[in-house]
Amino acid sequence: MKRRPIYRLILIFTLILVQILFSQNLEKILILHWNDFHSQNIPMRSICGDSTCYIGGIANLLGLINKFRNEEKNVLVLNAGDDFQGTPISSLTKGRSQIELMNLINPDAMTLGNHEFDYGRDALEENLKIAKFEVISANLWDKRKGKLFVKPYIVKKLGKAKIGVIGLITPELFKLSLKENLKDLELLNTERVLKQYINELKNKEKVDLIIALTHIGVNEDSILATKFPEIKIIIGGHSHTVLQEPKIVNNVIICQAGSRGEYLGYLEVSIDLDGDSVYSYKGKLIRVINGIVKPDETALKKVEELEKMVDKEFGQVIGKLEVDWKRNFYGESNLGNWEADVMREFAKN
Repeated sequence: MKRRPIYRLILIFTLILVQILFSQNLEKILILHWNDFHSQNIPMRSICGDSTCYIGGIANLLGLINKFRNEEKNVLVLNAGDDFQGTPISSLTKGRSQIELMNLINPDAMTLGNHEFDYGRDALEENLKIAKFEVISANLWDKRKGKLFVKPYIVKKLGKAKIGVIGLITPELFKLSLKENLKDLELLNTERVLKQYINELKNKEKVDLIIALTHIGVNEDSILATKFPEIKIIIGGHSHTVLQEPKIVNNVIICQAGSRGEYLGYLEVSIDLDGDSVYSYKGKLIRVINGIVKPDETALKKVEELEKMVDKEFGQVIGKLEVDWKRNFYGESNLGNWEADVMREFAKN
């Protein structure tokens, strides 16, 4: 008989707790992300457990993204840059192949990486004309046009939540790219533009959550988190970091998904709409293994079409080897000598 008051107190406390939880104005969203794809459009051979497997590839990546798009209501798809450069097709088409393939994925936003400028700003501008998705970067100024090279941010409504996503390119862009590829471009001060657009997103756009979509590397993302706690989530690239779980700095959630499409980043977030904050989250990386989902058929056909271009271009016989080529990491080799001779002849030295 004496225990009844305790049970009543526990029951009352439980009911109050349930009421508080259900009275909160929450909205769940799912963020899918990848970075530093480097035109790895076809799967790569790898090791899965004790056996050989194939990972990545644009068709497998899109198949996995579409699986979640079909299963979940509020899905935000983000690409953190460096989709260009890495395989022959990107160089043959000067990046156009990657824009055509990303049109099939149709991310909500992509930020620019330094390798997007490997074929020059003019080639990139031509490619972006056919892009059916948003490309953002808040800290890259076009002196030729007197405005930002691309738009600084997007605002996306997902369910009841209004999300602002700001793009950032690496401040080391001019150290990483050829000067002639960056004609009439200028980097703006990262902290200054962030203050400007955070203020604009909060006071003008009235967003519930601010995400930074960056191509600056995980260490710089961590510094950014200490200075701008108004940014609740950072989806990053550039350093090719495999963050199997999100890194938390100053209560900011930092994510990055390795490189070359080996992983798809998965971040499930509950947003407190009244407090404009993250109420809870769950993040991981999903390895994109051939066969875990049905690959996207349209992407498969497009990749096959593009690879035929590579075969045609690189299928020409330009010489015949009379002896095997061998390489030596610690001294001279016939392959190393040949490469050095070719570079010297090209440089006319």
